[in-house]
Amino acid sequence: MKFVLPRAAVPATDIRSPIPPEISVKPSLAPSKVVKKRFVPLIVHPKKPLQTVPAVIPIPNSGVSPSIVKSSISEISYYLDFPLTLPPISLSTITLPPPLSQRKRVPRFSLLLSRVAKEDLRNCVLVSRTLRYAAYLSASDRLNRYFTGERLSAMQAKYPKMMINMWPYLEQRMRELFDRKQIYVSSFLGRHFPMGANNPIAEHLWTSPDHERQIVIAIRLFLLTRLFFQVSVGGGKDGKDWTEGRIVDAQQLVDEVWKITVRHSAISMESFYVLESTCEPLAATTDSQAASLEVPVRADWAAYIAHRASTSVLPVPRLLDYLNWTNHEEYHLGISRLWLKRIESEGETGVMKRLTSERYILACVVGNSLSGRWMSATQMAQDFAGLAEGAPARVTANPKMNLFLPAYVAPLQHHHVESLHFTAPVRAGLRRPLHTALAVVQTPGREYFILRDNGMQVGCEEDGVAAVWMDILGCDNSGVASGV
Repeated sequence: MKFVLPRAAVPATDIRSPIPPEISVKPSLAPSKVVKKRFVPLIVHPKKPLQTVPAVIPIPNSGVSPSIVKSSISEISYYLDFPLTLPPISLSTITLPPPLSQRKRVPRFSLLLSRVAKEDLRNCVLVSRTLRYAAYLSASDRLNRYFTGERLSAMQAKYPKMMINMWPYLEQRMRELFDRKQIYVSSFLGRHFPMGANNPIAEHLWTSPDHERQIVIAIRLFLLTRLFFQVSVGGGKDGKDWTEGRIVDAQQLVDEVWKITVRHSAISMESFYVLESTCEPLAATTDSQAASLEVPVRADWAAYIAHRASTSVLPVPRLLDYLNWTNHEEYHLGISRLWLKRIESEGETGVMKRLTSERYILACVVGNSLSGRWMSATQMAQDFAGLAEGAPARVTANPKMNLFLPAYVAPLQHHHVESLHFTAPVRAGLRRPLHTALAVVQTPGREYFILRDNGMQVGCEEDGVAAVWMDILGCDNSGVASGV
């Protein structure tokens, strides 16, 4: 015979102890002879511990978790490209349900307990089985309040809502939110765009409600790529429009194209269609124009998006599969074949090097590859070389998408990757690590300093990192972080 008793109350001062789980107690029997089992199992399986609710329940806020160690943030290889590998979690059912007569009160108690302070929730559990069950169930109400979106809906669709302990999933989402905010605050963008009332990214977007990469794309678009074009191409640091508007949404159209919505005022919104790798815009529309156009991009890009979004079982080509480059014998997609083979043994660092080099390749394609007038690869090559265009290309109903990577910028060869490094060039026999936002690309002509998260150039071998970017990033002329 087996019955269940609650554990003794935990002192209120001990906040580290979890909410008491149920424990199984065997009644004491009369003294008798111990009877041994006839068959003893060869393999003894240890009993799995029961899921418990944490005593210190995290409550979302706009600050940064003090429990995150800064030393673990400083050596993140992906920098603002937050890693997405969350550990798998196992959710279990809530045991000790309340009596049938009390179950109708559980949803109301659960909603009330979701507002209870974390220090007091443990004591509420000791009152009755009904409140205990409601305390476990209150995690779902907290998730619906702070993390509503498609990610949560997909998780809730797998489990019955009124029976599952969602506290492990709530803790995981809170940890993800706090880690990403800490990385942002520790970056150079956090210094120039501090979080607060004027934060250019809507607060709900930090939770990535619909897709794990929503906040990654939002930061790249507004706070990095847009900053790059305003500082390096036009506007400078005194530009008036580079900090205007707030990103309120980021939706993935296909694997490598996103739609970003920016709110300029209470009645004015603008949508950008951007590449995932570099966040360069393919098109932009206002809210009034977006109602009349499904995907307002060029015909070749519209066909590419429709093809990627199709449910065909055939393998869909990647964006880089449309790239046109020279010297296919020595380069694969514009990257040295020998170097690609050499970094295969570098593990995660090698993967990040290849990913950064691919971003550099996409950042170097001719502008007409992405927007403007459609041109064939031959036309773009002739136009880039300053030659006569010749006969106009024949217009087809379904134009092919062409990404043209130029090889020569007179008098040297550029834009093909020989190698990529996360360390500064050797000086006085020393090789120091670069600023975590930078990488060095070795091309056949010279070295370039690029932003690791979008592949765009901020310096070269002869001049070093540009002065304006030295001030923004907080690094010296060789790309090493100040104070290192």
